[in-house]
Amino acid sequence: MVLQVVPEELSRGGALLEECQAAVGSVVVNTGSEGAFGVPVLASAAARFAYHFEDRATQGASRAVELADGLVAAQRDFTNTDEEAADGARALGELSHRFGSGHSSGTVVDRDTGRVVSYHGLTS
Repeated sequence: MVLQVVPEELSRGGALLEECQAAVGSVVVNTGSEGAFGVPVLASAAARFAYHFEDRATQGASRAVELADGLVAAQRDFTNTDEEAADGARALGELSHRFGSGHSSGTVVDRDTGRVVSYHGLTS
């Protein structure tokens, strides 16, 4: 399995989520009034309905912020993992030079112990 991370796409996704949060977070529902609906019970029901969806808009905005924060954390973690993998590959490369020319097909052989160290899947 190969995972390819494109930092620009993660950044763009985060920006879109921030735009969504700004748009949805500023929603204010006009609940109407008794004058508009005529009957107090109907006006009260319309107000409850409106508040429900205003609350859902606020929750959606909060979720967008959480997702944007998650994208930032994921991007940071992907970068750290990539750097750690590169450090590991460099360390294996140094081992292959230290152990001499006893390496082939993604393995390094320690001449003193005969131990085989595999680095299958790592690139130079």
